[in-house]
Amino acid sequence: MGKGGADTSFEAAKWSTLAVTFLTTIIGAALIGLGVYGLINPLGSAWVPNTLPILSIVAGSIVLLVSLVGFFAAVAEFRSYLYFYFGILLVLVIAQYLIGILALTNRGEVIEQTLDSRWQDLYDHKPRYIRDVEENYACCGLHNTTDRAWPKTYSINVTNEACLQNPDFGYTQSCLGPVMEEWDDRQTKFGIGLLVLATLQFLGLIPTYYLASRLPTASDRDAYLREEHRRLLESHPQGVVPPGPGAYGTGSYVGSGRPNSYGVNEDGAAAGVNSRKNPQHPVGGSAGSYHAPSGRPGSRVV
Repeated sequence: MGKGGADTSFEAAKWSTLAVTFLTTIIGAALIGLGVYGLINPLGSAWVPNTLPILSIVAGSIVLLVSLVGFFAAVAEFRSYLYFYFGILLVLVIAQYLIGILALTNRGEVIEQTLDSRWQDLYDHKPRYIRDVEENYACCGLHNTTDRAWPKTYSINVTNEACLQNPDFGYTQSCLGPVMEEWDDRQTKFGIGLLVLATLQFLGLIPTYYLASRLPTASDRDAYLREEHRRLLESHPQGVVPPGPGAYGTGSYVGSGRPNSYGVNEDGAAAGVNSRKNPQHPVGGSAGSYHAPSGRPGSRVV
């Protein structure tokens, strides 16, 4: 591929990397926002364990920071930073795929066991949250309407059917079905979101690696500068590189007066230097051998 095609590929890789990092930055910020919402939601923080919101905040923060590193590395074209971004992103993609797959496969019985453990903990220590869950889902108890329902059975005067008989409740369905359905929905969305994010980042790995591989290293830059210096010395055997145009101000030039690529006029004089040759007397004598006429006022006979 010619130089023009190579430059086009380089620019395409750079803009692709910038686009992916920009999108993943937005997604990272969105994950942080969802996690914070899950923590400040009273019902969610009481019933649903804080595992998912905390994971969302942690994952969003990591994605946001890594994406910012990749974005600025691509803008500044820092080879070492791009390789660092590539390595961190590769590890992050693998971790997100694993967590996303686990979130999608560990449902059903796993969620039911987790719900049962969580319900028992709330029933023993925070029974008012059981009341909130029953009001929110219009249900009584977990597995059935008498299974650890609220109001709690504190005495013989309060039976395990208090939730059914309470005029403020009186719900006839258990809470396991609707609660498990919502939890399953949240976990499914979380897993799919991670897989989509990981896929997008995986697609960004290809242009990032290409971009980093095309950028010169520090030794490559030094070698290029040495080669350029050697080429200039070979072009001028005397070891002096002529100055650029205008280096000595303006003046009269002989010939075309146009400096070539080496800063030298076409007549051989350095650009910017007055290259006017000694004018010849019409008779043939050189300048300086001509004596001014003595009859001219102010003239002096030499």
